[in-house]
Amino acid sequence: MKKIVLAAMLTAVLASGCGANTTHNTVSLYGKGLEMAQLLDKMAEDDAYVQLFSQNDGLKQVIQNIGSQTYTTPKAVYAVTDAGALFLQMADLPKDETLQKVIERKTSTVWTTQINGIQGAEFLAATSILLYDESFLYEGLQKPTTYLYTYDGAYSVAVTYIPYENGVVKATASILKADASILELLKQIPDITIEEVKQ
Repeated sequence: MKKIVLAAMLTAVLASGCGANTTHNTVSLYGKGLEMAQLLDKMAEDDAYVQLFSQNDGLKQVIQNIGSQTYTTPKAVYAVTDAGALFLQMADLPKDETLQKVIERKTSTVWTTQINGIQGAEFLAATSILLYDESFLYEGLQKPTTYLYTYDGAYSVAVTYIPYENGVVKATASILKADASILELLKQIPDITIEEVKQ
C-alpha cells in the first residue's frame, strides 16, 4: 500500500513539474538583457580579460572608456523588431524560404555592427571583444527582436533575441555607441517596429 501511495505522489510531482515547464517562461527578456549588459560591463572592466584578446593600447583605452559607464539602471529600453531591414532594404533576397530565414537571423545582429563601424575600425574591434552570446529556452518569441538598453552615458547595449525550433532562443549582446538619433533612423524604415519596454 505504501508503495502505491509513494508512486502516486511521485507521479503527481513529476506531472506538475512538467506542466510548469511547458506553460510558463522562467526567463524575462528584459531581465536577461539587463543581466547580459552588466556582464559586458564586467568584461570591459577586467584587465585580464581584455589582455587575453588584445595588447593594443588604443583598443584597451576604448574598452576602458566603455567600462567606466554604469549599466545597472537603463534610462529606457526599446524592443526593436525586424531591425535587419536596415541592412536589407536595398538588397534582392533569394526566393527560397529557408534561405530567407537564415538571412533574417544573420541580419538581425548585423545592423549593430554597421552602426559601430561608423565609429571607426578601432571602436568596431573593441566592441567585438565585448560580444557575448548564450542560448536558453523561451516560448512565444515569433521573430528576431532586439532590446536596446539606453543609458545616460555615451554607450547603449543591444541584446538581440533570435528564436529557433523547440523554444530555443539565442541572445547576442553588444555595446552600441549611438544616441536617440538611431531610433529616429530606425523609425524611418517601414518594416521596423519600435516599442518602449517597461520592467
